[in-house]
Amino acid sequence: MLARRRLQAKLIRFCRQSASTGNGRRNLQVGVSSRPAGRIDVDRARKVTAAVNKLGRQRSWEAAIALAASATDVADLILLNAAVSACAQGQAPDVASSLLEDAYQGRLNPGVIAYSSAISSLEGIGNWAQALELFRLMCTREVVPDLIAHNAVASVCRKGHQWAWSLELMKLAMSRRLQPDNVTYSTVISACEKGAAWAVALDCLRRLWSSPLPSNVIPCNAAISACDKGQKWAHALWLLKEARELVCS
Repeated sequence: MLARRRLQAKLIRFCRQSASTGNGRRNLQVGVSSRPAGRIDVDRARKVTAAVNKLGRQRSWEAAIALAASATDVADLILLNAAVSACAQGQAPDVASSLLEDAYQGRLNPGVIAYSSAISSLEGIGNWAQALELFRLMCTREVVPDLIAHNAVASVCRKGHQWAWSLELMKLAMSRRLQPDNVTYSTVISACEKGAAWAVALDCLRRLWSSPLPSNVIPCNAAISACDKGQKWAHALWLLKEARELVCS
């Protein structure tokens, strides 16, 4: 607990340092620092960020955060994104959310990449309510969510057995003129499978097949399972035939 508090204190200093050296809330949503040229050692910043990313891939999130927190001389939004991503990969959602909030309060506005990573960190525990709250905060703070962000929230809702919310996220993305991809459809259909919402799963599968996206057996298998749970054997058998044709084609 003491180690976690010390790490938290370092994170707060990291966020404040990022803001105080020029990274205000202007032009930061695309993940690019607005710090004037020459204010930081660019090569060192890249090396630190690369090291944080590497630790994140190794799921060593505590080491990644400690490294980022110690590099206040090169703290910027890109490094913040890497730190939050490390938390997501290490399944440390509380730390990721805390880092986002500390950054925002320190006037370093996290962008869509950081929010999406923090949302993804909640998938392991299926905390769909917190994922929706982070999504709401992102929107109210004028960070425009992209398709990846919508998919991330939908995936957490799927894990939390909230198929209706997963479907709503897909509809919301479409209302924002974002074209659903295979990840979107697979996530929603899988969510419907968990909730035995076979009719919705079939409707989503029809939309996928009528789109220009390449077909694959993953969403089809999920729809088959949804029909099985809903005791719609005829539908399941028909989909099984279609799945076999996909494999053979």
